[in-house]
Amino acid sequence: MSRSLKAVACALLLALVAVASPNPSVAAVKTVKVNDPLYNRQWGIRRVGLPTAWKTTQGAGMTIAIVDTGVDRRHEDLAGNFLIKKQYDAINDDFDAADLHGHGTSVAGVAAAVGNNGKGISGAAPKAKIMTVRAFGALQGAAPEDVSDGVRWAADNGANVINLSLGSSLPVDPFLTDLQEISLVYATAQGALVVAAAGNSTDPYCSTPAFNPAVLCIGASDEFDQLADFSSYGLRLDVVAPGTSILSTDRFGFYSASQGTSVAAPLVAGVGALLMSMGASNVLAAQIIRASAKDLGIAGYDITYGFGRLDAAAAVEMCKQIC
Repeated sequence: MSRSLKAVACALLLALVAVASPNPSVAAVKTVKVNDPLYNRQWGIRRVGLPTAWKTTQGAGMTIAIVDTGVDRRHEDLAGNFLIKKQYDAINDDFDAADLHGHGTSVAGVAAAVGNNGKGISGAAPKAKIMTVRAFGALQGAAPEDVSDGVRWAADNGANVINLSLGSSLPVDPFLTDLQEISLVYATAQGALVVAAAGNSTDPYCSTPAFNPAVLCIGASDEFDQLADFSSYGLRLDVVAPGTSILSTDRFGFYSASQGTSVAAPLVAGVGALLMSMGASNVLAAQIIRASAKDLGIAGYDITYGFGRLDAAAAVEMCKQIC
């Protein structure tokens, strides 16, 4: 079957599965046993059904690019997944993406900390690799040109998923035109799934770059499956994911909890890697994440929760049927 015909067939099957099986995770009861000592504090991992999803895939063979402040590659829970030869500092145009802040290390841990290694936590895609792109530093915001360069570099160097836990307070910022209209579209055309944080300003719209239709815009939910009180929402919101009291890796080998759409987005990025490891394209992975989400709030799509709260178990089950 040609690629175009297969894409059409997958789209039709996706629609049928979404209608016939609104919650495929109900039948999926087996889970992976996890030996990471801090796993019991990872409520978000369990809430979205990742232990069930891991019975099918843990993201092996996939690469998640963390475009952020860099990553502490020496961390005990990241070193095993860190791609030493796939790091880039877009600020200084060199290849040492050390984290001088801590934000990127936290984001990386949520997405792809090594799982079942008897240390710390588990990432959403515990066997995926981490590509590090430093686009903003310890004392400065993210310059648009650096983020744009970083996204392009990640796409050109084999990233399957690109996570952007950053943004402007404006939905469409003229200063970020290059980032929005060129680099994000370019990365998507290269086959990467781009995931971006909605923002933490309680604005009724996704911030830039999450507002761009080429990416998945991710809001944050709390322990009660309610929209987190800091999360932005509104038009262009795709799904929400746990984003309060999220334990992850920190610099110098530590672990710490944080909140924000910045830690909700990499949870979705990790699930995207799981789906793509099963054969889903970037476009199909995004469609499955939307279609399999647990509906919250008003029935169907709404501007508070988008298509609903991320459901990794349901997404993987759906992908097993159509990918």
